[in-house]
Amino acid sequence: MRRRIVTSTAWLGALLLLVGPGCAGSGSPGEEEKTAEDGAPIKQAPSFLTADDFPEIYWGEEEEEEEEEEEEEEEEDDRELEEGDIYRVMGGGRLLNLNRYRGLQVVDYSDITNPQIIGKLPVSGTPVEMYVDGNRAVVLMNEWYGYKADPGKLAARERAGGLVALVDISDPTAPTLISEYNVPGRITTSRYANGSSKDSLYIAAVKNGWVNENGYWEYRNESVVKSFDVMSTSMTPKTELLLGGDVTAIQGEGNVLLVARRLSNWPPTSNVSIVDISDINGSMALRGTVASSGYVRTQFHMDFRNDQLRVFSGPLWGGWNEQSYLQTWNATNKDNPIPVANEAFGVNERLYGAVFMNDKAFAVTYRQTDPFHSFSIDPNGNVTEESEFIVSGWNDYLRPLAGGTRLIGIGVNDQNGRKMAASLYDITNLQNPNPLLDRAETDASSGTWNYSEAQWDHRAFKILENAVNVQADTGEVETGLIMLPFTGYKYENNTYTYRSAVQLFTFSNTTVTRRGTLDHVDSVRRSTLLDGTNNSAVISETVLSFHDQTNVDDPEKISQMDLAPDYAKILPWGDYRVRIRHPEGYHYWYNNTANARAEIIPNDEHADLAEPVATFELPLSTGYYKVGNYLVSSKTRWLWPNYETTIKIFDLTDPVHPQEKGTLVTNELTPTNYYNTNLHLTDNALIYQQNNYGYEYLGLYQGRSASLLGVNTWCDSTSDGCKYITGQRACQTPDGQQEYCAGGFAECTIHVGAETTCVPIPWSTLEPNAYWYEYEGEGWRYPTYASFKIVDLSDPTNPKVVPNPITFASPDRYADARTNGNELLVTVKNAATAPGDNRPYTKNFLKRYDLTNPSAPVLVSSTNIPGQPVDAYDNRLFIRDRQWGGSWHEEGVGRVKLTGNGAKLEKYRKLEGRYVTMMLVDSHEQPVVSSRSTWTYGTASVAVLDPQNGNQPGFNLLANLTLDNSMSLIGVDEHRWYLYVAGGTLVVDANDPTAIKAQAFFPIYYWNSRPVVHNGQILAAGGRFGIYQIGEDESNLLQDD
Repeated sequence: MRRRIVTSTAWLGALLLLVGPGCAGSGSPGEEEKTAEDGAPIKQAPSFLTADDFPEIYWGEEEEEEEEEEEEEEEEDDRELEEGDIYRVMGGGRLLNLNRYRGLQVVDYSDITNPQIIGKLPVSGTPVEMYVDGNRAVVLMNEWYGYKADPGKLAARERAGGLVALVDISDPTAPTLISEYNVPGRITTSRYANGSSKDSLYIAAVKNGWVNENGYWEYRNESVVKSFDVMSTSMTPKTELLLGGDVTAIQGEGNVLLVARRLSNWPPTSNVSIVDISDINGSMALRGTVASSGYVRTQFHMDFRNDQLRVFSGPLWGGWNEQSYLQTWNATNKDNPIPVANEAFGVNERLYGAVFMNDKAFAVTYRQTDPFHSFSIDPNGNVTEESEFIVSGWNDYLRPLAGGTRLIGIGVNDQNGRKMAASLYDITNLQNPNPLLDRAETDASSGTWNYSEAQWDHRAFKILENAVNVQADTGEVETGLIMLPFTGYKYENNTYTYRSAVQLFTFSNTTVTRRGTLDHVDSVRRSTLLDGTNNSAVISETVLSFHDQTNVDDPEKISQMDLAPDYAKILPWGDYRVRIRHPEGYHYWYNNTANARAEIIPNDEHADLAEPVATFELPLSTGYYKVGNYLVSSKTRWLWPNYETTIKIFDLTDPVHPQEKGTLVTNELTPTNYYNTNLHLTDNALIYQQNNYGYEYLGLYQGRSASLLGVNTWCDSTSDGCKYITGQRACQTPDGQQEYCAGGFAECTIHVGAETTCVPIPWSTLEPNAYWYEYEGEGWRYPTYASFKIVDLSDPTNPKVVPNPITFASPDRYADARTNGNELLVTVKNAATAPGDNRPYTKNFLKRYDLTNPSAPVLVSSTNIPGQPVDAYDNRLFIRDRQWGGSWHEEGVGRVKLTGNGAKLEKYRKLEGRYVTMMLVDSHEQPVVSSRSTWTYGTASVAVLDPQNGNQPGFNLLANLTLDNSMSLIGVDEHRWYLYVAGGTLVVDANDPTAIKAQAFFPIYYWNSRPVVHNGQILAAGGRFGIYQIGEDESNLLQDD
């Protein structure tokens, strides 16, 4: 599939919402509410009631990766098998980096003191690896999400899993996507066959999950090996081999791929398949498959040479009475390998590093100690274990060097802690009882415990021969260099200190010496020497640093650049934008002195790339707010026994010349919640809301609920035309009072391929079929009471907490709070009764507080309103109402005009048979309602309602569209909808109600970073993923399969 920017997407079909007009009212017990039709005039009501909840009655129940080897691979058909990585050093002082946040990046370090990102191609997902072949890069990602515009539907179809992308890098300043392919599941590894005339890509992927193909659910592991013919302008899929199981490793040997896959956790056996890749056009052929006695951990545990297949395998986790195995097969006939030997070793131990050589092999097992096993293998494949050497710790990887006479082991020494270490072994004599020549650990100042990506990915460390020339302490000349990353913590001065670095070791044929470190901001993924120099590059997910290691004992950092600046928020500010940036590294939250940075950028440049025209530091906060012309930060932290809140104010009247104003530090405020929904803004105040949760004993209650007998209450969803009865009916009797009942039933009909339809049935028709389940117990209600503390910002140099908070207590139960200009609107509900109806009701009151002077709030009015507000502007409210009826409650939407101390219901529409999941208002104009059937909780839909003109009392239905079950409406603004979808947020263009269409996908979540529209651009801050930006009329959805 390919991605391109277009100015239109598919037309989207509509499905009518079952709604009807009406207004709030009351009725007799057990009857449906009688509501006015849309066409009937609406009069100002003296009292509005809202359906409450029934009281609750308590009645007595409560891979590791591979290692290179020194043997040269055969070259047939002029092709060489390559293994990918997340970076490539290019010519001309350039480096290509595959970043999990920003995708493909081209770094120019020709001026190593000032490296620059000169080109990029944003690709979301987790990097697997990439290849560079001339002017092309092949990029592999996992956890990738994309969405394709789907004609006729609001929903855009999801594409998720692995991604293979072919990229043109001929212009390093503008990498261009040539083609991309979605790989279902997760890519585990790959190989690239680089030839003089033909190139091929081979990938292995795993897809696992629950499937229902035969009428029952089962969990499946499905493995696939897929090949592509890679050309200059396209990739063509060639062969797909379905192998089953879970691919754990691929080894490439000449024209053969060895594919290991785990079949089960117990017993921990694997199958190893021989795949013929001799066809230079990329086609593959599955040859023979053998079963190993254990789990094959990495590619280095497999080997194919001289028509001999050799495999190390062992326990999946390690355990008592388990052992590891070295097996060999005669593979002269690749279709039918014949077993030769099966040597067991390492009882009660787990298998770690392994390596094969021509006539020998080595492996490491571990349980408290590290046996180093040496094996000989004769030309026929017979195996003999020659020796077992015991040493502390273990080696994750073994690397042959010095012409096959030495091994370097990379792993852990667990003596006196747990630290990364490099070990040197003499392998000239397989029966040597003590082959360990020397071992060195990472820097002692890094504490007694650390770890490294080199424990599971051999590409994380470097072993280079003839790279240096230094003396060991004992006088030997060391010419080899090891670059081993590590990350750890040490406990010092009552605190844990984080440290990440690359440890340098040098080695000779008999010694290993720890040298200096290349310190880094966060966990190092890769490090490398730059060709022809003593300079090195160190790469993590957030930072690229360059070092001069001419003096390996004391290397110097030359420069450092940010790969993924953490942009937490983007705020429109007139002709500018304010970009909030968090510090670098992952561990700044542990640093109480770390600050964020506000960057003022022009609004006519790309928000992710624009150079700031002004910057200033501000607290690392949970919230940043625009209050008039002020940028306000609010940070809360726990300092026993209270929360401490720090508020800072910056004047951006002239954004190019920001000025710091006042600071307030106080323990009087309630901490904001995760999404800051309990903090409200006016033009000159911050309002901190605190909810207090209570309980209220209502006395003894009797209850009963109905089940139906003698009627069909279930249908299979595939039975077209099948009818069934569904619903609920329950009654309660407070002690000494009359019984009340609520709920209803409907007859529903299954329509395969369409939504189930339901028709309500009068209760009197079904009452003879009712079987009642009765119970009694205590009745309780759990009200919420709110209080509001105000911070007065009218004097920005002296912000202050207003002494007397606005508080509510019984009977004013909390329902809603919001601001409108300089007013705080709080909706409370009081218990109420309706004439002739003793079901629970509430009478809701809107309390309006004038905060023009925040230090002296004035209660302007207390007005009875229907339901509770979902939007407020000027003197009008849009409300969401709830009345008894239908399955249980039925909801409605209305518009209310506030008049003095009264309220007039101007518009109302009853949402018959719909359960509202979200009600929002677009630009103070049009309610956008997401709902499902109250009877079946089936397909969700989104309706756009528009108030009727003049004195007409209802709402017109402008659009009604079905939603995919995986989508949910979470926001609207300026005629754009924001839908929660797998992997992020889907943006929907709703400017034209007759042509609502999916527009864009951002791989971020709305509640963490709400998109904004500014100067013709849709912007969303994605943290380390950067700031996403597209034009209002553009789309970034996939256009082709």
